[in-house]
Amino acid sequence: MRIILGLLGIISAATIMAEVLGVGLLYARGQLTAESLSTIQAVLAGEDLSLEDEESEKPGEPSLEEVIEERSLRVLSLRTREEELKSFKGLLDRQAEELTNVKAAYEQNRDQFSKELEKLKEENESEATDQARGIVSSAKPAAAVSYLMGLDLLANVRIVRGVNAKVQVKILEQFAQGTDEEMQRGRQIFEAIAEGAPKKDIIAEAEDAIGDDSRTN
Repeated sequence: MRIILGLLGIISAATIMAEVLGVGLLYARGQLTAESLSTIQAVLAGEDLSLEDEESEKPGEPSLEEVIEERSLRVLSLRTREEELKSFKGLLDRQAEELTNVKAAYEQNRDQFSKELEKLKEENESEATDQARGIVSSAKPAAAVSYLMGLDLLANVRIVRGVNAKVQVKILEQFAQGTDEEMQRGRQIFEAIAEGAPKKDIIAEAEDAIGDDSRTN
């Protein structure tokens, strides 16, 4: 028992001497600081240094500079997004304006094309009508009626209206002497001419076309 106690005493004394020598060595090298002394005391007292390390690693409260920097970044991000939205809106406005200009140009060209087409149509119809009038005027009444029955009523009115009165009388008399269909066509031609056709029909068609365009737009 005395031997064991003696050994323990020797070990304790050796440990203390080693610690003293270690402290002396640190002091001699200039490495003995308040932090190292605290560490040595904690080791001698049997404290767990890992807990202190964990506490020291815990994040602290953000500093004022960090808060200001974070807010500045947020403001900058909002301004950047606002500028992007403004740019996108400007792009949409320009595209809408371009579409409006294209539509206006298209409508203008369409109107001009319609006028030119109508003019060409009228010229062709006028030329064809003049030729038909010449044929009807020089043909016998029976041949003239046969020719006119192959056309529609409006064409008949345009042709018969343009010939002289003597030819008109002969053609209408031939219609009256013909079949029931020819008699009916003759009456329709006479009534249309008496009512002012085809000018009246052309005006009505133009008014209907204008009304259709207005309803479409």
